Amino acid sequence: KLLDKNIPIFGICLGHQLLALAKGASTFKLKYGHRGANQPVKHLSTGRVYISSQNHGYAVDNNSIPKGGILSFVNTSDGSCEGITYTDTPAFSVQFHPEANSGPLDTSFLFDEFVNLINDHSYFKNFKATTERVDAISYFASTIKNTKQNRF
Repeated sequence: KLLDKNIPIFGICLGHQLLALAKGASTFKLKYGHRGANQPVKHLSTGRVYISSQNHGYAVDNNSIPKGGILSFVNTSDGSCEGITYTDTPAFSVQFHPEANSGPLDTSFLFDEFVNLINDHSYFKNFKATTERVDAISYFASTIKNTKQNRF
């Protein structure tokens, strides 16, 4: 109902998952979950990595993000969805807790983004993810495999 009324929305943690589900995405259970104040997340529009505070056992499926939704943050440990920016409605969300300010380069700027969205509902209309989505597990697995192959 809120999406239909064009009310600006900033979903955090469970709000991120509920917003994604309301837009048609799906979630899945993480094997171990993301817990603690030391979870690295990559902002795909800038390429910067932030240390975030998290406590959840489910994630939005990257492959289920609906039309109008753009993957905006990923967990750099496993590549899972940590944020979605919607270009067709005044909404965005993050799986982590930006209010916790757990890293030296905290993510409190997201609240400024929300104020900008309140003042201009089309603020994210041209949002783009400009950096590559890489997760550490895949990266190191391929690096180790290549190193082993090149040693012999």
